[in-house]
Amino acid sequence: MKMKKTKCITLAALLAAMVGLTCKADESEPKLQLHGKTLMVYPVLMEKEGTPNSDSSWKFGVVVGKNTAALIEEYGMHPDISTEGPDSIADEDSLAAMENKFRTFLAAKKVESDYSLFARFRLGRSKHGPRIIRSCAMLADSSGQIVWSEEQTEFPEEYSPMHGMMGLINAVHSASDLKEPDWENRKSGPFARRMQQESGLPSVEEYEAMDARFEAAQESFKEATLTIYPFRIWKQAAGSATGAEVLAKKLNDAGIFKSALAAETDTRLIAKRDPDSPGQPSIIAASARDFSKYLKEHPPATDYALLADVTVPVHHVHLVLCDKSGVWLHFNIANSHHDDYRKLKPKTVEDCAELAFGRLTARINEQKEQEGLDEAIAAYKPDPRHFGKYIDKNGYVELKPNGSFLLNAKGHEMQGTYAVVEGNTLVLTFPGRRSRPIGKLEEGKLIHNDGDVSIKQ
Repeated sequence: MKMKKTKCITLAALLAAMVGLTCKADESEPKLQLHGKTLMVYPVLMEKEGTPNSDSSWKFGVVVGKNTAALIEEYGMHPDISTEGPDSIADEDSLAAMENKFRTFLAAKKVESDYSLFARFRLGRSKHGPRIIRSCAMLADSSGQIVWSEEQTEFPEEYSPMHGMMGLINAVHSASDLKEPDWENRKSGPFARRMQQESGLPSVEEYEAMDARFEAAQESFKEATLTIYPFRIWKQAAGSATGAEVLAKKLNDAGIFKSALAAETDTRLIAKRDPDSPGQPSIIAASARDFSKYLKEHPPATDYALLADVTVPVHHVHLVLCDKSGVWLHFNIANSHHDDYRKLKPKTVEDCAELAFGRLTARINEQKEQEGLDEAIAAYKPDPRHFGKYIDKNGYVELKPNGSFLLNAKGHEMQGTYAVVEGNTLVLTFPGRRSRPIGKLEEGKLIHNDGDVSIKQ
């Protein structure tokens, strides 16, 4: 039986998707039985309105498809990725027309997977960068028949391509028997491990080890020295000594390290890009490998070394921190998906240095702040003044006497525990995730971090 829905995505639903909430499907509809089944993910196309499918969009579509497959593996499917797709599908096609073309495409192939997934996103522009203005997605069974499809045409202003990918996974999850992963104790599946090996990205275990090395090292930063290399700028061979000098001054003024100094320009650290791997994680991983190799061959006189990789006009700011022997301590990606980037709106190398400074100091303070937050949460005792249901146009959050909460946002639900800490800040703890301060309780209302207000009933 085919299930089709046309719906609007609200900001609240976006929030729900990004924190891992799941859609409550119509209980009268049978759930797709996807758990444990094989899935072929076709390139997830993203093009501007009226633009034909280009070679670059197919390449980027494969990258997005790989990320989609790796995430959906966490939910219990066994995915693979195809580098080919139904290129006859056009931007102006209706959802029904896309379904017909996808069926025709599959009929000409030897389908060996239990299911096949395809999606196409229409892109517009926002002040934050590319945004999705239409999405069409469909799932076919092994016979090539469409068993689920969905078209969405209304989105929040900041609904980016990354949000679109997460929304796609959330929609398939909601229409099926797939279960929410245990994010806290997850392990990479076969597909994710294969993609990690092919891309050169660090494994989950390596990221965890890197975090541990950073947390062990940060105790020594105030007595340590740091060399900041010229910012690598895409298509600029010399890099930017200015960016390094500005960042060094900010770090010295803040006393983060005993001393930070900018190295002279070294063209051996010219930024490079792999045109077949446009994803930013792949770019920063390549930068990290280059930097580590360089430091092993040319160790600095300081204890630590930092490299920033940026684009001008600014699209991203990447940071790689190593010890003097080239061992990775920290990677950091900042782009238009992030609040601090959008607030600063970086346009110059100096702006990139400001953003880099904020990211480094935030990472250094993160562990201490988290420990303080954990202590405050543990000390909280449910207070009758806080109990109740806080309602707004998008849904509600109910704070219960037993210390649990129920969050409902336009049909998305999740439960967890809550605490009210210093400044009447409401902190929600979702299962398997870090605690999130979401706003302040004040005179019978909840003022959210984004300015929205929920009224206590």
